[in-house]
Parts: sequence; C-alpha cells; structure tokens
Amino acid sequence: METSVAIKLNVNVDVNELFKSAFNFIYGGTNYQKQSVDGGTWISYTDGERIISCYFHPSKKHSATAQSKLLGAVISNQRSIAEAGEWACACCKKKMGVGHTFYNTL
Repeated sequence: METSVAIKLNVNVDVNELFKSAFNFIYGGTNYQKQSVDGGTWISYTDGERIISCYFHPSKKHSATAQSKLLGAVISNQRSIAEAGEWACACCKKKMGVGHTFYNTL
C-alpha cells in the first residue's frame, strides 16, 4: 500500500542565489540574467545547448517562454503558465541558430 503526503512550506530564499547555484551545478556555468520587470522577476539563461526562461509575478497570472529559431523560423517553442505567486519556467534545446526568452503577464 502506497501513501503520499503533501507538505506545504513557506521558505524564504534568495532566488538569485538559488538559480546561480542550480545553474552552476547542473550546467557548469552561470550564463544567465536576472531582471526585475513589470512587477515581477525574470531569469533568462542561454548557452550552446539550452534556452531557459523563468518568470515570477506576485499578483498576476503570467508566462515564460523559451524559443529556438533557425534562419528566422521557430523550430522549438515551449511556454509555461503560472498563477500569481508561482514560478513559470520553460526550457528547450538549442539545436542550431539562436535562442530567445520571453515573459508575459496574462
């Protein structure tokens, strides 16, 4: 018999340090930018292999998008939507071409 338990915690974390540590551990570098935009926090990361976009907004539903383009054509597009107070994170592989990251409030 399996039992699952849901635990909700309120944790005070420096998100910038958390992402910096996670990206350094997972990808071997901290090639990302953090910006305060439109009342939220947006973190954008690109390297030769991956594109990651994360956006947090405390009071509005919002999204984050990671996109890969080759010769102007979108070859991969991932979008994450989150409720207010939650992180939206999207990632995709960068095969060739260029990577773009976006955020939006809904």
